[in-house]
Order: sequence, then structure tokens, then C-alpha cells
Amino acid sequence: MRARRASSARGFTLIELMVVVILIAILSTLALPALSKSRNDQVAFDYARKVQLVFTRARIRANAGAAQVVVGDFGGRGKVSYFEMKTGTCTTAGALAEIPGWTPGTVSTATLELLDGVDFDTTSNIVVAEDIKAQLSTGQRAFAYCVTPSGRVLAGTGSSVADAITDMQTLTSQTTFTYKGTLDIRVSRLADVTVRSVLVTGGSAARILTRK
Repeated sequence: MRARRASSARGFTLIELMVVVILIAILSTLALPALSKSRNDQVAFDYARKVQLVFTRARIRANAGAAQVVVGDFGGRGKVSYFEMKTGTCTTAGALAEIPGWTPGTVSTATLELLDGVDFDTTSNIVVAEDIKAQLSTGQRAFAYCVTPSGRVLAGTGSSVADAITDMQTLTSQTTFTYKGTLDIRVSRLADVTVRSVLVTGGSAARILTRK
């Protein structure tokens, strides 16, 4: 009777504990790639969401009576800036001339007000630490996008913000009709295969699509 009690009360042996530790280590190693991929995807989605909200806000504020302009420059990691026009329209000659050379830290001028944006290059921003990058699917460096108070949308692309604005203002297909194409802004982290696309059209709200 005493022998049976002693046997049932004994603890784990050293070998048993080592087997458990080894199994936990193996399972952790197998799970790490999946956890890393999930983390990369979530970070990419978070920043794609920030870009999407810029376009959503532009559409909402345009209803208040002022044209809204969103420009993107992807020469580095990427930068999306959002302005409200105080005077003029999207196609008014010279009305957007200040945007390409916009001085960092400037909030407002006589014709434009900087309302929002996502800067993937700013060294003080967590974006750099997260190693996030954005780019246009077409390979163009920049885009310009404008929503008028009437709901009409104009857009253009180019090798620079200035070229994109010119393209937006001079496309004959947009003289009387809204933008018919799609801006595909792709956000990714590191060299991960999962990419979050922010799809922007002239007729509907910006949406996020997962590409693998």
C-alpha cells in the first residue's frame, strides 16, 4: 500500500521534462513563420487603412463646398498628402502650383490648406521602423486626385507630382466626365508576399483589396 502511494505521488523525471521542453521549442519554431506573416499583413493593412481614410475624408469634405485634392509621391517609401482648396477649382490654371514644392511644416497658404496625410519617409514616424512601403501598381512615381463639390472626380499620374497634376488637369476625357480609371496604391511591409491595395475610383469609395 505504501509503495503504491509513493509511486503515484512521484514527480516528473528529468528526461520527461526535457522531452516537453523540446516539443514546445519545435512547435514554437514551426509557428514563427506564420506569426511573422500575420504580423506583416496586419501592419500593411493598418497603413493601407490610413491611406484609404484620406480619400474617404476628401469625398466627405467635398460635399461642404470646397474642392479636395489628394496627391501621392512614391519616389522613396511613399507620401500621400491631402489638401483643401480655398479658391479656384481642380482645373484652374496655377491653383495647385504650390503643391509640388510644398514646404514641410506649412499648414496653410492663401489658396490651399494641408488637412491630412500619410508620410512613409518621415524618420520620426513609426512607418520607417515598420519598414512599410507604398507604390502605384502602374510603376508611375506620382498621382493627383481631386474631388469637386459636385462629386466629380479627376485624377492623373506622372513621373512627378507636378506632372501628375498637369495630367489630371489636361486629360480631355475628364473635361465633362468623372474619372473612369482606378488608382491602385499598393502597401507592403518588408519583402512579404502579402500586399494591401487601396483601390480608388471616380465613382465609389476607396476600398482595400488583399493581393498575394
